[in-house]
Amino acid sequence: MPLKPDLLIWTDGSRHREQGFSGCAVVFGGKLWKNPRLGSFGVSLGVQPSADVAEIYGHIYALRLALWLHETYCPPREKRFFDRVVIVTDSKFTSDHYDFLLFSASPAQLAAAPAIVQEAVGLIRQILKLGVGVEVRWERRDSSHGNREADRLAGVASRIANKGYGVEEWVEEIAVREEKK
Repeated sequence: MPLKPDLLIWTDGSRHREQGFSGCAVVFGGKLWKNPRLGSFGVSLGVQPSADVAEIYGHIYALRLALWLHETYCPPREKRFFDRVVIVTDSKFTSDHYDFLLFSASPAQLAAAPAIVQEAVGLIRQILKLGVGVEVRWERRDSSHGNREADRLAGVASRIANKGYGVEEWVEEIAVREEKK
């Protein structure tokens, strides 16, 4: 059986310093697509307490995308659609942090983690149960096209949050704009 390609996802978060309006972005690509262009989406997060929170939301949306792709496109006779999900981020939260919570932390330590970190760990656990590996890898900012695109899109998402848009409103506006093209 041939090796399946990895799903490669870049994420970034952005937060306006004074008001705290935040956004995150997910840019994806890899050998799964015949078209070498990258797919992407940004999410307006409203006001968040820190840029780290926006970064973790980027990881959560990337993990949700991976689960959705697997559930939607995995052929019925196949066990998995891809062997490994690689999330590339310039966040300080990487596989080292998530792996500790997944494999080494006591139940009390896991319960003490912030709710969004627990959500990310839960999504990683779901993907691992499918037999798919997950890696959250740090990459220096502006070191690749995917990283730069995620950074740009996260900035756009935070500016849109600053205009008072919520997640549902922004997603709806993007869908309407794409239909008109």
